[in-house]
Amino acid sequence: MLSWLSDTGGVYGADNDRDPRREAAIVGIPIRFISVMIVAFGSVAMLAFSITAPDLFLSDLPTPDRHFITFRVMSVGAVFSVVGAVTTDSLF
Repeated sequence: MLSWLSDTGGVYGADNDRDPRREAAIVGIPIRFISVMIVAFGSVAMLAFSITAPDLFLSDLPTPDRHFITFRVMSVGAVFSVVGAVTTDSLF
């Protein structure tokens, strides 16, 4: 597996020939941005709920507060995920 990664230059490669003015958009928001946000929030949510973090760390709070705090924490995690994705997109 590692030899394959070193041969291809990495797991991810950006499309250097893309034209941002010609990208598809929904209500003026590029689909590329929407997909990055879905993947970022989805991966952080999957991680949070797969280890049952809300029940583990917030069990003493009422359910509405637990949901609100969980969403805030997922938003912070998603920001780091988006920053990593955008950095990768600009480097490779």
